[in-house]
Amino acid sequence: MMIIKVVGTIFAVLTIISAVLGLIQSTDTYTSYMLFFMSMAILSLGVESLLKNRRSIIGVASLLVGVFLLVVWVSEIL
Repeated sequence: MMIIKVVGTIFAVLTIISAVLGLIQSTDTYTSYMLFFMSMAILSLGVESLLKNRRSIIGVASLLVGVFLLVVWVSEIL
């Protein structure tokens, strides 16, 4: 379960880095990367929450939001 927390933290840091790069360069080329990293961070948060508690509303909501962000990311790429 500790590995999920580490992976989620790495994805969260990558989200912040891609957002800062987009702001510094005043461009939206990093938006797709930021969306992917954010969806993976939220998915790992949901998985960690569900592994900790069997029926956690926060975990289910995080999984749904993460999957939704992945769908938006895939539709943006295509």
